[in-house]
Amino acid sequence: MYVDSYAIIVQKDFDGGDSLHREGMYAFGKRMLEIAKLTDQFQQAATSSRSPASIGSELDPFEIAPGIYVRHPDPQKWYSNPATTSRDQLIPVIAYCAANEDYDRLWRLFTATARRGLFAQNYLRIGGDPSESKIPDPMHLTVTDFIRAGGWWTAPLYPLLWVLDSIDLVGTLVMALPLHIQDDHWWPRAKNQNDVDDNNTIIRHLLAAQFKPTLISELNRYLYTVTRPINYGNTKLGETNPVMGALAWYHRDTEGGEGNPELAELYRPLIERYFTYESPFLSLVASLEISDSR
Repeated sequence: MYVDSYAIIVQKDFDGGDSLHREGMYAFGKRMLEIAKLTDQFQQAATSSRSPASIGSELDPFEIAPGIYVRHPDPQKWYSNPATTSRDQLIPVIAYCAANEDYDRLWRLFTATARRGLFAQNYLRIGGDPSESKIPDPMHLTVTDFIRAGGWWTAPLYPLLWVLDSIDLVGTLVMALPLHIQDDHWWPRAKNQNDVDDNNTIIRHLLAAQFKPTLISELNRYLYTVTRPINYGNTKLGETNPVMGALAWYHRDTEGGEGNPELAELYRPLIERYFTYESPFLSLVASLEISDSR
């Protein structure tokens, strides 16, 4: 695991632009393994380079004001500016709050988000002129995640999940199309095997599987799993499950990658438990291979 002088997860090149996401994903995954009683299947390699931390300490350095987060607390870097913290960075924080019953942190995050009209913090664009403004990421559909994460406090809102889960189900069906909408571009392109940023999709499905599930959320997870196309994680790394393949390829530190493979390994038992169905894509590949061998 690549960890910097702040004892925070970074990329292989020590870039911390996604550290909030990685720390939230790591802490959520660890706790989910305990909840699902899968810790005995978890490989020690995924935690060997991390020191034990008390509940809350993983995310405390990132919360610079009530409900306001930075991607990484290093004041010398662009990613310490809270105006660059996107929706994608915050979704694992919500999941972390659910798994650890950290309702105070969840309420602070929801309150800060609601005050912005349910938009994320990122009104500044990254990767270009640091002063260039943008429309912040909408977080209206993440109300689903807030409800699930809120424990008994949000239980009266459970009927609303059936509506919101139906919207997510439509999104899954749209994402099953062989088209990919690039960031900041509405013109789609054909999907390829390198389109593997499934991190938050997986996190949200795990959240729905464990906290206030509905029949629609279960169907949604099934449809995502069986329609997830094969990717370089399958064809280059040899993974047999397209969901695990996407995770393994995204977090690779070889083949040109800069990630942390331990994060993918952390989630492997969860993928096997919650995302294992017969995939028509793999069945098609298998049938073609049999035909070629003849």
